[in-house]
Amino acid sequence: MTDHMLAASVGDLDSRPLTLADAGRTPGHGLRTVADLARTFGGDVRIDPASGGRGKTVVVRFILPEGTP
Repeated sequence: MTDHMLAASVGDLDSRPLTLADAGRTPGHGLRTVADLARTFGGDVRIDPASGGRGKTVVVRFILPEGTP
């Protein structure tokens, strides 16, 4: 977290690729909800391959409103 941004990430070991286009088709629609929230607050979502070569990491950034503690 910085003065104007909150970033969160979550990773898994699932080798199946995932894109934001898949988000509406996945059970629970959680990724789509998070992506929509990020966009609402001027942020973004990135899906990267895991550094160890197996799995992936989803990184979400939210732009914080001015004056957020």
